Amino acid sequence: MKSYTITVAALGHYAEALAHFEQRLGRLTHEATQRVTHSELEAMVQAGGSELLCRMIPGYFDWQGAKEPIHAHVVG
Repeated sequence: MKSYTITVAALGHYAEALAHFEQRLGRLTHEATQRVTHSELEAMVQAGGSELLCRMIPGYFDWQGAKEPIHAHVVG
């Protein structure tokens, strides 16, 4: 699997996604989660994973927008 470098500048745009990931990981390691069934665990991971992906998309667009030049005024 190819690895990619994440710059510190890009990380700020993904703060919500990172916070959600940390929350999901924390839930997986929580004592109460150790007692759920396999199907309950899969449902929990899938729901959290879908939400994580949804939070990554605005981060991507924020990051791309931050790289665009800012013009003082529009010409034409």
